[in-house]
Amino acid sequence: ESSDRKDPFETVNRMIFAVNDTLDTYIFRPIAWTYGWIMPEFAKRSINNAFRNLKSPAIFGNDLLQGEFGDAGVTFLRFLINSTVGVAGLFDIAEEFDLEHHDADFGQTLHGYNIGAGPYIMIPFLGPASARDGVGKLVDAFMDPNTYLLPPPDRTLFGLGKALVSREKLIEQLDDLRKTSVDYYAAIRSLYYQDRARILRRGRPPAGADFEEVSKAGE
Repeated sequence: ESSDRKDPFETVNRMIFAVNDTLDTYIFRPIAWTYGWIMPEFAKRSINNAFRNLKSPAIFGNDLLQGEFGDAGVTFLRFLINSTVGVAGLFDIAEEFDLEHHDADFGQTLHGYNIGAGPYIMIPFLGPASARDGVGKLVDAFMDPNTYLLPPPDRTLFGLGKALVSREKLIEQLDDLRKTSVDYYAAIRSLYYQDRARILRRGRPPAGADFEEVSKAGE
C-alpha cells in the first residue's frame, strides 16, 4: 500500500505538524517534563488513574456499540469500584479484583462496522489521526459527561490536564524517536498506525504479523 494512499494531504499535514511540533518543543514538552520531574511516581500514577477512570463512560458506551458486553461489564464495575472505594479513581482498586483496564473508542467502533480509516490527517494541537478516528474523537467527546457537567473554562483546564499527563508519559519515547529518525514526521505517522493497529484489535495484534501488516490494520 503506497504512502500516498495513507497520506494524500501530506503537504498540508507537514505544515500543521511543524506548528504542532514547535508548540510542543517550546511549551508542552517543557511543562510536561517539569510536571514529571516535580511529581513523585505515586502521585503521577494516581492522577493517571483518575483521568483514566473518567474515560469509563465513553469506553462503556463503545463496548456496548461493539457488542463487547463482557468488557462493558468490566468497565462498569471498574468505574463503580474505583469511583467509590478508589476515591474518585485515584486508586485502581478494581485491578485487585482482576478487572483489568481496556480502551475502547468510537474510531474503533466504526472500524468494527467496516468503516474505512480514510486519509491520514494532522489535527492542530491534537496530533495525528485518520479521518475516521478524527470523527471518533468528536463522538467520544459527546459521550464524555464532563462535556456537559463542566463549564467551558473548567472543561478547557481539564483537557489541558489530560494532555499534560499523556505527554509526560511519552517524553522518552518521542525523544528517542526524534533522535533516531531521519524524518520525524514519517516516524510519527508510522507510530500512529502501529498504535492504532493494536487498539483496533483490542490489544491483540495478529501472531507473527510484520510491521507493514500491523500498520495496514489502521486502514
